[in-house]
Amino acid sequence: QTYLEVGDFEALEVLAQHLDPAKTYVGSLRGWRHHGADIAFPDYRVTNRAKRWLQRAEELGFRVGVHFNTSCIASEFPALLDRFRPGFKVVDESAEGTKKYQSVNNGYLVRCSPAYKPWRDYLIKQMREVVDAGVDCIHLDEAMAPTGKYMVDGVNGLEGTRLLIQQVMNTYPG
Repeated sequence: QTYLEVGDFEALEVLAQHLDPAKTYVGSLRGWRHHGADIAFPDYRVTNRAKRWLQRAEELGFRVGVHFNTSCIASEFPALLDRFRPGFKVVDESAEGTKKYQSVNNGYLVRCSPAYKPWRDYLIKQMREVVDAGVDCIHLDEAMAPTGKYMVDGVNGLEGTRLLIQQVMNTYPG
């Protein structure tokens, strides 16, 4: 396994000269979408440069993987925050009824539970573009522990994570 910057075509070519691409996983890549790390989740649109780089990696025979955050929704997506609110864990509530949800970065990234099926379905659809661009592996970042509301519609966070993993494998086999 090795890590390269997405879009560094020179490094990709050099790597192919020194390692057997068929035996090399270029993994857990960031920098393939229009935003930096931990910004603007769940906007997983792939940059044109990344598409060209992923295509070249595939032509050389590398297997390539990218990160997908399993729980975060950024505050600049109010429609998504409203849509997936049933998967949020309330951590505080003011006397006026204003709720504070489990989040990171001072409330910037609100955590939605993988137990919430509409959220899992949404994430799966977001993966299509990067899979079509040539990615072989989806790294489910932050899947190691359930976040957001623990129980949603009779499903707990751990089971939701297992269901998400299974759904990725069923939707994008190989």
